[in-house]
Order: sequence, then structure tokens, then C-alpha cells
Amino acid sequence: MFTKKQLVEEVFDKAKRESGKSTKNGLSEYLVITLEEKVSLSISERTLIRYYDTYVINSTKKNEIEIDSNTLDKLSQYLSYRCFEHFVNPNEFVLDGVEAANVHRPIGVYQDLTKVVEGGLHINIHNMIRLPDFIKNNKGMSLGMMGVLIASGSFAHFNGSFQKKDHMYWNGVEYRLTAAQDRNPKHAVIPLDTVQFKYFKKITRPDTLDLDNGLNKVWYSKYRNKVEFFTMDGTNPDNHKELKPVSEGILEKYAGKKTTEK
Repeated sequence: MFTKKQLVEEVFDKAKRESGKSTKNGLSEYLVITLEEKVSLSISERTLIRYYDTYVINSTKKNEIEIDSNTLDKLSQYLSYRCFEHFVNPNEFVLDGVEAANVHRPIGVYQDLTKVVEGGLHINIHNMIRLPDFIKNNKGMSLGMMGVLIASGSFAHFNGSFQKKDHMYWNGVEYRLTAAQDRNPKHAVIPLDTVQFKYFKKITRPDTLDLDNGLNKVWYSKYRNKVEFFTMDGTNPDNHKELKPVSEGILEKYAGKKTTEK
């Protein structure tokens, strides 16, 4: 129970940081979309609210809400762990035959090399690294130096295995972290802006906006009669149009529950 409670609490805490929402309903709405996009987890808002009631606010119901193993793994992946077992025992998890020893939260061993997170930098080992090959190809380097490179977060590019993720690209909803060497033709790679990376997102559910949560808190762009809403000021990455703060008229015409009734 305690480990599941910790997992659910950390998932909702991360959603709160990312979305700026504070209610369980708002956080659950955000997670429905985010979990589907980031870790391919299809889950209902109602189920997430039940998890919140049971594990976050410590519901006293006798029957605990069960969470299946796949969901536990996906929620752990949202927090950048390989699976639930990795979340439970980050110090003992074996990654491609390499034991992740003497590693403690918030520094973990994850799938990607680097990840920008709250409270600092997580040092990660890419799951394609093979230490025997690395040692063979870098015979002149001492084991101590290899350890320093990994532990200190020095991301030298050895035979293409390491890439520093200090750039980002827009995926249509938010900015995603990537490396300068990203050659995906669909990615318009730009230098990492930590503020935009963390706070700038498209609002995919304009029907949830109203005067209370939208006015003076949301920006919009109108291009070819299409209105899109964003969480902070700037330019629309899709059409490079300057964003404007929403007005009562814009919210009443293009947002709110009536947008789902058209």
C-alpha cells in the first residue's frame, strides 16, 4: 500500500507542477491526455480520481482500489522509471546486465541519458550502453575516470552512445527534450529554454476554460479562423503568430462547455 501510495502521490505531484492545476478533477483531466501521449496509457478520469481518493487523501475505505501491473509500470514510466519494480527498488534494479548500485532518489538510472526535472538534474544511463564494448573502445581510460564521467554528468560523446539533451522541439502540444544531433525531419530543434519547456503548453481542452481559470491566465492565437489557447505568453510554435491574452469575449465565443456541443 505504501509504495503504491508514494507512486500515485508522485504522479499527481508531477501533474500539478506541469499543468498548474490543483484540484483532483483538473489534475485527472490533465493526466488522461498526458499519460496517453507520453506512455501510451489509456485510463479514464474516473479511475484516476479513485486512485487520488484512495492513495493521496488516504480514503478510509476498507477495500483498496487495485492497480494492475501494467498501469503501475506505465505510471512509473511517467516518472521516468523503467517499470514499477524500478520505482520500488531504484538501487537494485539491473539495466541490461549493469547493476544500478549506490544510486538514490532523486538521482536515478533511467532509459534516457538526461532529463530536466524538479530539483536538479537526473543522471541516467542509456539502455543501449554496453560496458564491455565501451571499455574495449576506450582502453586508455581508467575505470575511475569512467565512473567520474557517469557520476558527474559529463556527457562526452563516446562512439555515439552519449548525447547531451540541451535542445527541444514542439510536438504540437508541448516542448519535448532532445539532443542537438536530433535528425528527425519532423522535429524543429531549437536550444532548450527551461521556462518554455516547463510552462509553455497548448490547452487541448478549451471546453474546460471559463472566466475564473482563463482570464489573465491564458493566451490565444487566431489564425485562419482557428483559435488555440496556451498556458503562457509567447508565439504559437505552429504558425509563429504572437499570442494575445484572452478576453471575456474570446472565452465566451471559443471556449467553455459549448465548444463540445458544436
